[in-house]
Amino acid sequence: MLKVLNAGNETLYNNVSFNIKGQEIYANSLILICAAPYFEEIFVESSTNFNQTYNDIEPDSFRVFLRWLYGESLSQAMQNYEKEENRDIFFQICKDLLLASSKFNISTIKELIEYKLVTYIHDDLVYDNLEKVIELANEYELDDLFKYCEGLKDVIKDEADEPENSNIRVTKNNSRPSIINNLKLRFFKFRFFLKTRTEPGHKFKVIN
Repeated sequence: MLKVLNAGNETLYNNVSFNIKGQEIYANSLILICAAPYFEEIFVESSTNFNQTYNDIEPDSFRVFLRWLYGESLSQAMQNYEKEENRDIFFQICKDLLLASSKFNISTIKELIEYKLVTYIHDDLVYDNLEKVIELANEYELDDLFKYCEGLKDVIKDEADEPENSNIRVTKNNSRPSIINNLKLRFFKFRFFLKTRTEPGHKFKVIN
């Protein structure tokens, strides 16, 4: 199915077009209907509404979203954006996918994004990154992620209060044992919690 998606408007199977900030992205209406009931309201109840325009989501984010709907795991769909130099793009995609989950009424992807955002802040834990994630968690009612981030703020504060830790910046390469061990413990507990709620790989199926 991804081969058909990648073909764009060069195949007749892609009978739906999305204008995403001026970029045309093509997909198959039947696949979208099977993947998410939201699209049934658009493509079945309104047979003339096969062209959609969205200006509040980035084109790359929407492509990731479509690939996930077509059955690719979120990690595979986002693999080109998980490098260190793409951290800003990675965060924007996570933000857009949360918007898409709300817009298209697909709750499943929210839990996967929670895990991605935990990884995002753990790889470079500074207040700016933490506050951005807290803002998203609050906006989209991700209560578990919000509580996790608030806990991390306490860890940073406790460490920063020590005189030798002023101006501390925590990264995955930081060798300070106490803070890294504390953060890893919280991180893995949260990751285990998420895995008990989500499957390790998204399979193509109807999402409720």
